[in-house]
Amino acid sequence: MSDLTAEDIAALKAQGFHFRATSEGEIQFTPEEEAAWEAERAALPSLPDLLGRINTRRKAAVDGGAAFDNNVYDSSPLGQHAIASVIVFAKEYEAVAGEGAFSAEWSSLTGFVTLRLPEIVQLGFAVGAHVQACFARQKELVAQAEGGDIAGALAGLETGWP
Repeated sequence: MSDLTAEDIAALKAQGFHFRATSEGEIQFTPEEEAAWEAERAALPSLPDLLGRINTRRKAAVDGGAAFDNNVYDSSPLGQHAIASVIVFAKEYEAVAGEGAFSAEWSSLTGFVTLRLPEIVQLGFAVGAHVQACFARQKELVAQAEGGDIAGALAGLETGWP
């Protein structure tokens, strides 16, 4: 539409056409298209609502569990705390009882697993990486929404999570 003159645009507007400015210039809409566009836009959530939904979805993804060594473990804040606490305890225990003396029965979604200190540390790394991937996905969706692509961010709300 950038090759249209001001007179052309005025004549089209007089015929009932409506225009929306975009980064590429003006786009022509018929009155019916305009109504459909407005209805579609009205159906989208507000930016604050969408940001809240993205945050809620990230929390669910964090809590959804992290894969490690063919099992899925609790990755919620409580699970993260339990891993960090047992690492501290296990290091203190092994300082007294000797290296390799500590083991723990750890619950996974497939049952209990016996883990030694090095495995628990690796589990902590896996859970930490899972949590960071959830925050990275949230950051992508927030940037998309704040960049004006509300529909795209809404469409991506259920995809791309670890």
